Amino acid sequence: MYKINKVLISNYRSISHLEMEFNPQEPVIICGPNNIGKTNFLRALDLFFSLDKEVFNHDVDIPYHIAEGSVGGGSRSKITVDFVDSQNNTYSITAIYSRRNRQNQIDLRGYKNGKEINER
Repeated sequence: MYKINKVLISNYRSISHLEMEFNPQEPVIICGPNNIGKTNFLRALDLFFSLDKEVFNHDVDIPYHIAEGSVGGGSRSKITVDFVDSQNNTYSITAIYSRRNRQNQIDLRGYKNGKEINER
């Protein structure tokens, strides 16, 4: 079984930067006033776990001020999820969503116990 320790979200919809840490001994409750980003947090998790680049919509998912103000490095959404497994191995997976040549892109980076995971 894998447990989520931490989620980091950057430049996704209304979320400029969010870091949430989870205590495995406590329930996770997402609450707050309207328009604070609760749904966008859940959408970001859905995007991360779906790994479907067609779910990403650059025109909607990148905040307008980021997309129009910085076509370089800021014009992408970044979601990192840190996990731990039952043997206490730690994993950190980062998905970077962007648009290049009118095509949605997902770049994945992963680490297990601090060492980079390479594709096979």
